[in-house]
Amino acid sequence: MILYDLEDILFFTVLMFLFRSPSLLSFVKEFRNNKKASRNLESMFKMYWIASEDTFRYALKSISTRDMNELLRKLSYRLERQKKLKPLLFQREYYLTALDGTGQITSYKRHCKDCLTRTKNNKTLYMHYVLNAALTDINAQTSLSLAYEPITNADKKGKSFDKNDCEINAAKRLLANMKKMYPKRKFCFLGDNLYAVKPVLKLILKYGWHFIMTAKPDRNKELFRNFEVLGETRNTLSVTGKKGHRHEYIWANQIPLTQEYHEKNFFYVNLVEYFEYDEKGKRIYHSSWITDLSITKSNVQEIAKGGRARFSIENRSFNEQKTKKAL
Repeated sequence: MILYDLEDILFFTVLMFLFRSPSLLSFVKEFRNNKKASRNLESMFKMYWIASEDTFRYALKSISTRDMNELLRKLSYRLERQKKLKPLLFQREYYLTALDGTGQITSYKRHCKDCLTRTKNNKTLYMHYVLNAALTDINAQTSLSLAYEPITNADKKGKSFDKNDCEINAAKRLLANMKKMYPKRKFCFLGDNLYAVKPVLKLILKYGWHFIMTAKPDRNKELFRNFEVLGETRNTLSVTGKKGHRHEYIWANQIPLTQEYHEKNFFYVNLVEYFEYDEKGKRIYHSSWITDLSITKSNVQEIAKGGRARFSIENRSFNEQKTKKAL
């Protein structure tokens, strides 16, 4: 029987990313069957063995969410002490942090008792989902995981899996945990339209943070109806970029997110709508965001750019890991 140190197992998973292996299995086979690769492993890292794929998966599965988040916390604070995170600051004060969920395991066979289930056409699909919070920058060139939260069976409340409800519940737990992990850090959270709801936004403000969330007319109907009523009283800005593209911004502050019976229950947000046109006048991009940050002529472009940066978590975290480095 061979005993492996968890530290060595984790080191090998880092190597898998560095060597850009297409999968864990191919990584194991490469260093087990290729003598030249094995010699490189010995000379470069003083590693003389490599575990099986099953051993890797068993070891990684034994790491709890709490332990993994603690590792991410220590890594983040080390980078902060080294001043590596300072260039990422938004408005020289806030850390842009994207929220998003992703699937880890999907199968028609049950993986464990914690599998989420979805039934369609008399077929049951078993899934594991996780919600991730990743630090990014205004140019969406960075994605550094700060914490994650599994989306569990408890989120179903006895019902079949509903991605929206489950992610919202996981987001509440994740935000509460991040307040404990990073009590003094100033965050500005980014997210898709799923998180543009009062329970999540109020919790972010409760913890002393800020938000820039995607807003859509089909989900935030009352918000956009109030926005349209303002008509020509809304603020506008048109800028022509270096490539001849025209960028148009329309915004207004202090708009009720939803309609309430009592004014005391109103939750006010600031909304910016953005359009991009190419040199021929064809619209090539359109989106809207809500934020608690006051929108002005001097910062509207920065806020819109910050809102777009949420895609970094999909492009540089999930897609990279799943399709290029296959974790």
